[in-house]
Amino acid sequence: MTDFDHAISTYLDGQAERMADMLAQLVRIPTVNPYSGDPQPAGEAAGQRFFRERMREVGGETTDLPVPADIYQRSGILGPRERCWEGRENLVGRFTFGDGNGPAIVLNGHMDVIGVSDFEGDPFTGRREGDLIHGRGASDCKGGLVAGLFALEALRAVNAPVNGEVLFESVVDEECNGGGAGTLACCLAGVKGRYCIVLDGIFGTLYTGCQGVATVEVTVRGRAGHGSMGGVSAIDKLLVVKRALDQLAAERAQMAPGFHVNIGVLRAGLAPWVVPNRGWLSANINYALEEAEEAPGCHGARVHERLETLIAEVCHEDEWLRAHPAEVVWVKDLPPFGIENTPSRADSDRLIAAAREAFATAAGAVSETGDLHAWGDAAHLARTGNMPVLGMGAGEPGTSHTATEYNRLDNVRRIATAVALTILRLTHP
Repeated sequence: MTDFDHAISTYLDGQAERMADMLAQLVRIPTVNPYSGDPQPAGEAAGQRFFRERMREVGGETTDLPVPADIYQRSGILGPRERCWEGRENLVGRFTFGDGNGPAIVLNGHMDVIGVSDFEGDPFTGRREGDLIHGRGASDCKGGLVAGLFALEALRAVNAPVNGEVLFESVVDEECNGGGAGTLACCLAGVKGRYCIVLDGIFGTLYTGCQGVATVEVTVRGRAGHGSMGGVSAIDKLLVVKRALDQLAAERAQMAPGFHVNIGVLRAGLAPWVVPNRGWLSANINYALEEAEEAPGCHGARVHERLETLIAEVCHEDEWLRAHPAEVVWVKDLPPFGIENTPSRADSDRLIAAAREAFATAAGAVSETGDLHAWGDAAHLARTGNMPVLGMGAGEPGTSHTATEYNRLDNVRRIATAVALTILRLTHP
C-alpha cells in the first residue's frame, strides 16, 4: 500500500457516517422509473437535482444532458416504443485534476429505480439498521453513485497526484425496459474517456462483460362470451403459447445455462362473468456474446428466430390458434459486450489490472472477474461509446429488485476506496 493508498483509505474510513447520511437521503428521494407500472412513479428529476448539488460541492462542473426522442433510431438499437424523456435529463459532472491533460475517465451510474408496489414496508425511509440502509435503490444503484462521489472527494481531500478529467454520468432510464436510453444519449453526445467504470452491479465482482437481453410481447385473441355459457378463453390460448416459452427455457438451460427466459407478465380477462377475448404476456430472454456475434442483423436474431418457430409450432397444433395466430412483437434487443472486444487491448488490460489491485487494497480480498449475469449500461458504453469498460458495483448481492432491498454501508465505503485507487493508478503511473 502506497502512502496515498493509505491516505485515501484513512480519509474514507473517516467519512463512513457522511456516506451513510448521503445514501439515506438519496434513498428517501423517490426516483421510480415512469414506466415501472407503479400508479404514481416520481421519475428521476428530484434525485438528479439532489445529486447535482452534491457534485458541485465536490468541485464538479455540471451539465444537464437531454435524451433525444429518436435515441434508439440514432443508435441502431431496438428499444421500447413511445418512450418519453421530457423532464428526465441526464446529469454529467466534469471534475478536473491537475492540469487536466491526463487521461479522461468516465464514471456511470443510473438514478432511476424499479417500482415499489410490491415493496415490504415503506420503500423510501432510508432506514438505518446498524451497517444496513434499507429502501428502494439502496443497492441498485444509489450506493454506487454515492461511492463514486466520495471517491472523487477523497482524491481532492488528500491532494492525490491525479492528472486528468473524470466525467461522472448520473443517467436516466436504465430500469423498467428503459434500454439504457440515458447512457446512449451520453455516448452520442460525445461524453467519452480513455477508460470507463460503471458503478452498477454487486459488490465483490468486477465485471468485464454482460449478457444481451431481448424482450418479447405475445398477444393472443379469444372469443368473448357469457361466463356461464362459454366462448374461447384467451387464458387457455396464452397457456398454449406459454408452452413455447417453456420449451425455449428448457433448451437454453441445456445449451446456455445461466441465460434465462423469464415470463414477467401474463394478463387476460376483465371480470369473472366474461370469457376473456384477449391475452398478453411479456418475457425477457438473455443471450450470450457468442450468440450475438453469430447472428445476422439484430444481435438477438437467433433467439428471435427460435422462439418464433416454437410459437408457430404450438399454434399450428391448436385449432383456434391455427386460424387466429399469436402476434409476436419484439420490444427491445440490447446487445451484450465483452471487454476483449473494445478497441485497445492494452487499455483494457490496464483497466482490469488497476481495478483488481485497487479492490484488493480496499477490500482486503481479491475480487472475482467475469460477466454480469444480466444486461447493463456497460454494454452501450463499450459498444456505442467505444471505451474499455469495467463494472465495479457497490450493491449487496441478492437484494436488487427485491421487496426488501437494502445495502451494506461497508460495501459503499470499500467501493469508494477502490474507485479512488483505480483512478489514481490509471492517471498516475
